[in-house]
Amino acid sequence: MRTEEYYNLLKEYRDGIREIRSFADSEKQKLEKFKGGLGYADEIKKIEESATEAVNALQAKCRAEGHKIIEGMRSSAENRSLVAPTQEQLQILEVLKMRKPENLKREEIRQIARSLEGCPLALSVLGDICNDAGLSVSVKGKASTADILSGIDAMEKFMDTTFRMNRVDNIIGWNASPQYGNVEYPIGMQGAFIRADKDFSDVRSCVSYTSNVADYDSFTEAVNG
Repeated sequence: MRTEEYYNLLKEYRDGIREIRSFADSEKQKLEKFKGGLGYADEIKKIEESATEAVNALQAKCRAEGHKIIEGMRSSAENRSLVAPTQEQLQILEVLKMRKPENLKREEIRQIARSLEGCPLALSVLGDICNDAGLSVSVKGKASTADILSGIDAMEKFMDTTFRMNRVDNIIGWNASPQYGNVEYPIGMQGAFIRADKDFSDVRSCVSYTSNVADYDSFTEAVNG
């Protein structure tokens, strides 16, 4: 599934950065006893250059794979078949629109939602009716194509931010200043890097966080189709 591929790719990148940085740090630690000596600075520079080269290669690989995953999600969402509401479902929605918003009850909405299952278009209309009535009712399966594409865009932005970071587990560093040690990044990216510098325990937590979608199930069904 594409959502699982996305989660695994973010994990692969973060684990790869950790491995690169850990190796570079261990190599520099071996040179500590020669600190201040002839050639020390040159050797440290070589280690950093090697680490940078490895990071660049990892970034290029993950970006290529990541954008392929994202394009697959978009294609799936844009080409999915939309089921038209039945005549009975349309009648239910028309009657509901005639009701006074203040008279609508949550349990009644949930019961209607069950009768509209399998039709995202009808469920989306029901969601709009709930919003207009000021009812905070979770209507599963109502994500529109626009909602889904917006979620995919958010996932792509998060991914691109992640693949710009050449360090991870660096919240203190991102907060400190636009330049942390030898790490430079664009002014204004601190907030984005802080939000993206995060590990996820599973696919669901990853997709929910990166896409900002309200209806996880209908979103994943659309992008994995």
